[in-house]
Order: sequence, then C-alpha cells, then structure tokens
Amino acid sequence: MLRSALALLAPSSSSSIFLKPDLSVQLFSSREMNYQAAVPPLPPPAAAEAVAYLAATAPPAAGVAAGDPLSAAHVAAAAVETRVRKRLRADAPQVLSAEESVAAAVREHVLLAHHAAQQYPGAGAPAWFGPAIESAIRPLARQVENLTGRVDDLADMLNAKIENARIRSINLHCFSAGLPVRAVLKETPGHPLREPNNPVLAALQRPVRPGTRLPDVAFFPANGLQVIDLRNEHLNDLEWFYNIDLGPAPIASRRKELETYLLR
Repeated sequence: MLRSALALLAPSSSSSIFLKPDLSVQLFSSREMNYQAAVPPLPPPAAAEAVAYLAATAPPAAGVAAGDPLSAAHVAAAAVETRVRKRLRADAPQVLSAEESVAAAVREHVLLAHHAAQQYPGAGAPAWFGPAIESAIRPLARQVENLTGRVDDLADMLNAKIENARIRSINLHCFSAGLPVRAVLKETPGHPLREPNNPVLAALQRPVRPGTRLPDVAFFPANGLQVIDLRNEHLNDLEWFYNIDLGPAPIASRRKELETYLLR
C-alpha cells in the first residue's frame, strides 16, 4: 500500500511540478569566486522507499569541494532537493523523518551563504552562521517529529475506536447468547509500569501502538473466550496491553469490568 502511495506521488515523465535546474543558467555573476569550504551532498534517507522516490523524482544534488567555482546550478539543484523532500515528508511522513527533510533546507541555505559572502563582501554570513542555524533548527525538527507522532497516535486511536465499535456490537450479541467474545483493538497509548507475565506480550516491541490487535495468547485465543475463565494474572496482562484499570480484587468485579470494556 505504501509503495502504491509513493508511486502516485512520483511525477510522470510528461508532467512534473518540479523544475529541473538548468545547468547553463547563471543567476549570479560568480566569475573567479570559489567556495571557501566543502559542502558535501546529503546522505541518503534511511528508508528504501524514500531513496527510490527521490531517485525517480530528482537526482540528489551533488556536493562541492572547497575551491570549486561558485555556480548557481548548485543552488538551483539544492532548491529542487529541498522541495522534493518537503513534499515527500508532507505526503508520506513514515518514510522520511523531519530531520532528513530539514537537512535539505539547511544545505540549500549554506550554499546561498557562500554566494552571499562573496557577492556582497562584508554583508555575507559569518563562519559560525551555518552551524548555528543547523543547531537552532534541530530542536524544532525534533518538536515537529514529536508532534507528528502524537497526530499519528490520535489517528490510530480514532481508527481503533471505530473498529472496536463493530467488534463490541458483535461481542454483545455473542455474550447474550452465551458464546465466546473476541478481543478488541488497543485504544489507549502506553502501558502500566509493571511488566506482563505472558511471554508473548513481554516480547512485543514497546510501546505497542493504538490499533494493534491482541496477539493470539493462550488465555485469550483469536476465536474468543468466556470471561469467567480468566484468572487474575490474565486480567493483569490485559490491563498492561490495553493500558486500562480493571480495579482491585475480588476477581469477580475485575471480570465484570473487563466484560464492560469488551461489550460497550
């Protein structure tokens, strides 16, 4: 599904919203001016899907070495790379991190700073400008990433609640007929501080995301169960997985709380 979504984002050969840099165009008069420091190319993204999409959309901007002549083509290529990564981040945030997107904008500004320093002597950015900007942007990138994670959690919670409404409706009819009831999806992020007893639950990657289906554990098989068969240790594990509170003993009241959670 993700590959199909990325394929839809990739521009066709006949039409593209991105302007390819024209290497023959000189936006500045940069004769006899050189880069004072190297500006390496961006490292490839961690996700293979992002690498494939970027390669198909626009070639990665090449790096420049210290002493290379200033060229507007370098700035134009960096600008294209910034726009491509920004769009991919907006449309498929799961395959490109905020830092991987912001890094392109930082690199573009570093190239511009080299041009500005020599095109406008005395008005260019000082040597500390590039590192300072990157240092200032990193906390913002982390905040954006955290915000994206919270939005993803909210979307997963909403989808889980919608699916659970259907499951609970079925469970209510099954319970009334004396039939086994099924597990619902996890709705609430996080877990209690204690560890689960069941080895299947203990092996899950933490934290378990909202929308995750309860694994097929021995005490709660996929085809359902009778709540009255659950022991306290089973209820404790369900509290951990769903991040819910079934209350203290006696066990009869805890089972009743679980019935309510699975039926309504």
